[in-house]
Amino acid sequence: MAAATAALTYAPTPQELPLYEALFQTADGNQRGSISGAEAVSFFSRSKLPMQALRQIWTLADSSKTNTLHKAEFFVAVRLIQLYQNGEKGEGADLQARPGVVLQPPVFENFTMPQPAPVQPAPAPAAVQPAPQQQQGGAITTDPYALTAGDISSYSALFPNYADPATNKVPGQVAVALFTKSGLDTGILRGIWAMCDVDGDNMLDVYEFVAAMHLIVCIGKKGCAVPGGGGLPPGLKGYVTTKGGTLGNAAAAAPAAPSTPSAVQQQQQQQQ
Repeated sequence: MAAATAALTYAPTPQELPLYEALFQTADGNQRGSISGAEAVSFFSRSKLPMQALRQIWTLADSSKTNTLHKAEFFVAVRLIQLYQNGEKGEGADLQARPGVVLQPPVFENFTMPQPAPVQPAPAPAAVQPAPQQQQGGAITTDPYALTAGDISSYSALFPNYADPATNKVPGQVAVALFTKSGLDTGILRGIWAMCDVDGDNMLDVYEFVAAMHLIVCIGKKGCAVPGGGGLPPGLKGYVTTKGGTLGNAAAAAPAAPSTPSAVQQQQQQQQ
């Protein structure tokens, strides 16, 4: 486990996020958005860790000292449990595993990952094989990088775990540590950074961060090509440059059902 020299943080990777979200929903039985001390004892004891270790984990995770765990603090506690179960100690305040160490997922008694609901096949639209993004000329095309309200909500939830409170932006070196977890080639990640750091300040505000995370998921998980021309796709560029204006109320409204669910939407469906 990690020493309490600084407030601990842990942002699950895109691959880990569905599990961490499902664990939080299970522990937060009353759907309040936070875990009380009693709820934590009941849930964390299912990890079968010694009570003394669980007390220490609670102390480290409850950084706000409110005797409750909000989602970000709950993620820290789960990460500490995962490290303990793997016989490892977290590296730094962000609880990274040692280089070359692959951790097994955290285990909680009688918890199984919810299975996704069966997908009802829908008739394939004519634009199921979209023209390249560069081909516009007035033609109607499907944007493979389309950003939904569900995407915005998921990526925005990660932002506070990495943002510097003094600037409310994610510093470059912090973003690099997160983005490399995706497994994408460093050249591709450099290109994504160059596209998303629109103001060139070597930091990402929340809108630039959302765009970067979305591109990483689109390229790494959905098989989309790297956008050509060295710039953001038009939809993402509009979102970043207008500070969310092109999707004004998207994060607060229920998204329209797309013909092909995004990777993040599929993860959210698994948690429900």
